[in-house]
Amino acid sequence: VLLPYKPYIVENVSGGITQINITDEKGTKYFFVAGETYSPSSHNAFSGWELRKILSADKTDSITFSYTNKSQLRTTISRSYLLIDDYTLTMTPFPVENPSQTETTTTEDYGISRLTEINFKQGKVVFNIESGGEKVTSVQILNTQNQVLKTIEFNRSQCYSQSELGTATNKLDSLIFKGQDGTKVEKYAFEYYPLVSSNGQINPRHCDWWGYYNNSQVQDNVPYWTNIVVVGTPGPGGTVNVGNPMANRNPSLEPLKSGVLKKITYPTGGSTEFIYEKNSCTLYGSNNTPIDGPGLRVYQIKSTDNNGGLPIIRTFKYGDNQSGYGSIDLIPDMYSMSTELIVGYIDQPCFDPADDAGRHRQRSFLSNFIPELADLANRPVIYSEVTEYRGTETNNTGKTVYKYTAPTWAAAGMPQHYPLMIPKKHIYNYNYWNNPVLLTQEDYKRIGTGVGATYQKIREIGNIYSNTTTGYITGLHVQRNVEIPQTGVCGPIEPWYAEEYAIKNGWGNPFPMVPTQIYTFSD
Repeated sequence: VLLPYKPYIVENVSGGITQINITDEKGTKYFFVAGETYSPSSHNAFSGWELRKILSADKTDSITFSYTNKSQLRTTISRSYLLIDDYTLTMTPFPVENPSQTETTTTEDYGISRLTEINFKQGKVVFNIESGGEKVTSVQILNTQNQVLKTIEFNRSQCYSQSELGTATNKLDSLIFKGQDGTKVEKYAFEYYPLVSSNGQINPRHCDWWGYYNNSQVQDNVPYWTNIVVVGTPGPGGTVNVGNPMANRNPSLEPLKSGVLKKITYPTGGSTEFIYEKNSCTLYGSNNTPIDGPGLRVYQIKSTDNNGGLPIIRTFKYGDNQSGYGSIDLIPDMYSMSTELIVGYIDQPCFDPADDAGRHRQRSFLSNFIPELADLANRPVIYSEVTEYRGTETNNTGKTVYKYTAPTWAAAGMPQHYPLMIPKKHIYNYNYWNNPVLLTQEDYKRIGTGVGATYQKIREIGNIYSNTTTGYITGLHVQRNVEIPQTGVCGPIEPWYAEEYAIKNGWGNPFPMVPTQIYTFSD
């Protein structure tokens, strides 16, 4: 099944989906082979397929692709607090430390593919990989006589390192284009915002709610939650606070910009500079107090020609009527960053003298969003309106207002055997293909100057889309909210609870590619 839907023929030519052939509506055939793998813990799965060949409909022309296999080890660090209450176990003593804190380091193995060669009738393209690494150092275009016609060199340097995770991130400093004789023809140079760090490192714990670097300088990044009700067995009960009161998970602009592209200098000497600001959002774009959201947005773009001319400036304002905020599908709170589990034993007829008796509740407060809502947490801020000024906001020749659709996702509840203070959640409706699309573009010219200036609409283009749903791919999400570590007659019991989920399939944008457009003009 293709998302979005396309009228293609998909053939699984191997039993384990290790080879797939796809034929498009024009008869062109694409041959894919499973090439990349993902191995968390003891599991293993294919995570990517290599395009090995493209064959024309009449079978007279083809393009082939070659790869080399590399590996990556990705390490993540997370923290949690475990709070235990409602404790009636008779054989196991109540924990001395409660709540208790844990830091967990997780490693994941990735087998990755790097494209090394593309062959076609007129020659080939060769991608040269660094020795002992996985990065492309240069790209060469060769003719059928194996003569190099053009070379593109990638020059890099280290941007920052994360030695604790065993990684370092490079930045692309320049692209150099060379002719057939090896002489430099063109150079593109790239400049980046400086790293905000005292030692050239990025600490993975110093991050905002969404995992972006914020240089908080706080190691214990579990959020601080107050007035959590506990059942007093043992103890008096009441409420407790959990987490680190000094944890700072708010986005910070300068650390966010660390290593982000700042300026491109072209072969002509002209340049383009990018100025950023933090995203701002509310849940589903509601009329509530906005919060700083994940990542950056472009505030201004400045272009110069290196000939003494005035810079060309474009300034962007965001949100309905330039409110400054957009829509997000998940706001950080205790219920999206913690879990709850009841642990207990069944009495007769399952009782075994070797077993404990009684029960307790355990709640885990995490440094990250719960995995069941990961797809929601990874969705960006969506703006239903963006205004582009041709100049600055106060000194410009006009503006263009873009209006977009803003489809949302949401968390849903799961069945639960016991009443839970922290209910189970999951995503019920996945809609990967229904992304924001442009509804209208309104162009205005500026009338007058200064504070009394006004704007006159001179053109409006409206796009009409027709979304078609072809069906749903359904399945079950399974979660556990009760654990019964029983032995003896009944044996271990693990009650699982399931809820259906659906992945919507269909098409909208970009199919059909050309929307119906409505034009309105004004002098």
